[in-house]
Amino acid sequence: EEEKVEIRCLKEELLEKVQIASRAISTKSVLPILSGIKITAAKTISLIATDLEMSIITQVNGEIVETGETVAPARLLVDILKSLPGAAVVVKVMPEQGSVNITCQNAEFDIRVLSPADFPELPQITGARTVALKLSTFSHLARQVVRAASTDEARAVLTGILLHFQDKKIKMVATDSYRLAVSEANIDSEVS
Repeated sequence: EEEKVEIRCLKEELLEKVQIASRAISTKSVLPILSGIKITAAKTISLIATDLEMSIITQVNGEIVETGETVAPARLLVDILKSLPGAAVVVKVMPEQGSVNITCQNAEFDIRVLSPADFPELPQITGARTVALKLSTFSHLARQVVRAASTDEARAVLTGILLHFQDKKIKMVATDSYRLAVSEANIDSEVS
C-alpha cells in the first residue's frame, strides 16, 4: 500500500536538490525505477537517486506534514519545478490515484509515481573511514588528473580517479592506459 507523503519547502531549494540527486540517474537504464528519485519524509526530507553504480542522497530543508516515501520521475520533476514561480511548494502523494500532486501558488501538477518498494536498496558502507579536506584542494587535484582518465565505458575500470590517503597527504591518480596523471597535496587532517 502506498504511503501518504506531504512536504512543504521552497521551490529553489527543492529544485537545486532534485538536480543534484538527478546526477546519479543514467539516461540509458532499462529499469524504469532507476529514472526516478525516491522522496523520503521521516525525520528529514531525503532525495535518493541511483544508477546501481553511483548513488546520491541529499537532504531538503522543509516541513514534513505526513511521513512516508514515494518515487517520482526525475526528468519530469525537474521540468515541473523549473516552470514553477519562486515560492513555497507543496508535494503531496495521492495514493488512490498513484500520483504525486505538486502545487505552488496557482500552478498545480499531477504526475504518476513509481512504487518505493521497487527502488533498489542502497548498500550499507561498513568500515568507512573519513578525512576532512578543503573543497578547493579536492577539485584542484581532480582537475589536474581527470584529463588522463578514460572515457571509454568498455574499460570502465579506467574511467575513475584513484584517491589515496596516507599520513596527511592525498594523492589522486588517473589513467586511460596510455597516459598517467598523478597529483598530490598536503591536507590538514589524517584519515580516521
